[in-house]
Amino acid sequence: MSDRNFDPEATREVARTDVPVLADAYEALEQLVVDAGGHLETNGMSAEVAAVFTDYHLLLRNAVVESRQNYDRLGPELEQIADDDELAEGEIAASMSALEEAASADFETGGYTPMEEGQSGDSLTEAPSEFDKHLGGSSSTRTEGTAL
Repeated sequence: MSDRNFDPEATREVARTDVPVLADAYEALEQLVVDAGGHLETNGMSAEVAAVFTDYHLLLRNAVVESRQNYDRLGPELEQIADDDELAEGEIAASMSALEEAASADFETGGYTPMEEGQSGDSLTEAPSEFDKHLGGSSSTRTEGTAL
């Protein structure tokens, strides 16, 4: 499909090159935050400041750990998304091809003849109607926009 907005190869490239860099950066940051937590008691802070700093440290540590875990999972998930997109695109292309073949076969067997330039189609008021026998009229007496 030429107007694609989602490129599986570009997604795989991000999954294989960019995401691991981010995951590694968060892993290094995680280690720094965990190490900083070991020094909370020895900084000579007041109990009040230490309590607030401890709460902040736990919040920061949890955010960094969860972010690293998310990046660790993101690479494989992006690979799966790219695989799924290719599979779906293949199924869509096969369906469209089958529809195109069926339409071509219908035109060939039905004797489709394209109109010449300047030629007009048959009048719809003169077209036969399958309902004429039920309505008591004939298509030749019907006027445009009416049943009879």
